[in-house]
Amino acid sequence: MSYRFDQLISFYNQSSLRSWISLPTATAAPNTNIFDEIGSACGNRELGTHVDNPDAFAARYFAEHRQQGS
Repeated sequence: MSYRFDQLISFYNQSSLRSWISLPTATAAPNTNIFDEIGSACGNRELGTHVDNPDAFAARYFAEHRQQGS
């Protein structure tokens, strides 16, 4: 249950904001989205995504933080 991201890119309104390269290998913690995704990719059907709709979750998260920063 370990993973490594080769490249991460953050976007805002379909424009790239920043990218990071090659992070060290990490172990996925239980009850996290990455743990669930690795389990699903490995055929463990009991595991599903922890967040039902990541797009809606991200939109709600950033809307709340944008309001707090105002």
